[in-house]
Amino acid sequence: MSVNSFQIRSSLKRSFSIVFVVILFVIQAKAQISGTSHSWKHMPVRLSVLEDPITHTYQTLSVDSIDADGHFNLPFDTKETKVGWVSVNRFKAPIYMAPKHQYQIVHDHRKEDILVNTWQRGTFNYRFVDLPDAELNAEILAFDSDYYAFITENSAFIGHTKFKTGIKEFEKVHSQSEGSEYFEHYKKYSIAELKLTGGFSRKDVYDTYLKDQPIRYKDEVWYKFFDLFYADYFEFYPNQFGGETMPNRFRKGLAPYSVDTLLLKDDFLQNPELRQLVMLKSAYESFTKKDYPKKPLLDLVNYVVETTKMKYIENAGKKVLEKMNFDPNTLTLFEFGAPYLPEILDLDTAKYTVLFIGDSEQKETQKEKLILESLLKKYPEYFQVVELDIADPLPGFPWYTFQITDVRSYLDQWHIFGIPKFVWCSPTGKILDMELERPSQGLEKRLHAMKTKREELQKIKIGQ
Repeated sequence: MSVNSFQIRSSLKRSFSIVFVVILFVIQAKAQISGTSHSWKHMPVRLSVLEDPITHTYQTLSVDSIDADGHFNLPFDTKETKVGWVSVNRFKAPIYMAPKHQYQIVHDHRKEDILVNTWQRGTFNYRFVDLPDAELNAEILAFDSDYYAFITENSAFIGHTKFKTGIKEFEKVHSQSEGSEYFEHYKKYSIAELKLTGGFSRKDVYDTYLKDQPIRYKDEVWYKFFDLFYADYFEFYPNQFGGETMPNRFRKGLAPYSVDTLLLKDDFLQNPELRQLVMLKSAYESFTKKDYPKKPLLDLVNYVVETTKMKYIENAGKKVLEKMNFDPNTLTLFEFGAPYLPEILDLDTAKYTVLFIGDSEQKETQKEKLILESLLKKYPEYFQVVELDIADPLPGFPWYTFQITDVRSYLDQWHIFGIPKFVWCSPTGKILDMELERPSQGLEKRLHAMKTKREELQKIKIGQ
């Protein structure tokens, strides 16, 4: 064998060794949450992070199906420590994720877990396996335990000097031990929220926690404090600075740049970034209130998007616009049911339609379906039914039934926070009422009123 050949082979061996070590390191460093849940076998579990706090929008990082043995794995990739949310349907709980960390959790069964299939909100109760005391999640759990114990023990003294003194002592105790930068930040803004509700001077709180401080828009503990500090700001403004209410100002043509100017009267809004975030937050909060005209609020958000110098505020404004432009009252049955309803259904255009979103495996849905069927037999000339089911639809009911496949995405898109849900549509398919009474809770009253009114009109015609 030649010297060159030997050198080449030695070089290749070293290269393969290096590649193997790198691959092994990457595999070992894979960040993930592995867990066990014997209560929710075969159900999807997901890991999400906050995308936009104003609109409460979350981004899914990973999804897994809990297997027959109750196991699941949720890989994630993050360059910085952040809070993630582990959820099954809308039962969720936070977990603080650090880069290249692995976490093992066990779901603790509670009797309320049976409600998970109703798609209502609840808590994903879990515990860690072998979590070191110095690990961030353990530190936050211990701090939160002290925090809520303090509130419980001292709530009777809110508004009194004793409560403020207690907060100072609580802060002193928890400032003696230092943790990671994330943990110190978490403690700082949790205590800031406590001070804000505990009677501390707003100026002192502002000077300590907002003035010349970094704006961590997507950090949940920071935003929670920010949200509280500038709570209901459009309602607060005239009480603090005088003049007409904000709805009246908007109705009289208050321009977006004038809102910006008005807010400059507030010493706590001299920072343009904070001011722009308050305008976005306040516009979004006010948009669903009946006394606010909608167009000026949309114009205000557009103004912020177009004038801000900060990309994250521009993106936040676009997300707000996306949510504000959603109006279920302008939707049709087929738009609301897309992509699961065909564009053409052989519906009777003389009748109203009940759009029924349910889960055929759920007892509550089964009960409502039976009552709905009996109402349909009693009032056949007044309404018809279209069903969207998140499970395999049960045959045998006298209406169209279609299955929703991407359940979480569909329910989140249309802000559906509980199943079964009923929607009332006009004979032309226009959505009239997103909160229709359940068959067991008053739908017959609506149908009986329709029948009575029609019969009275017929009597009038006959009398003529």
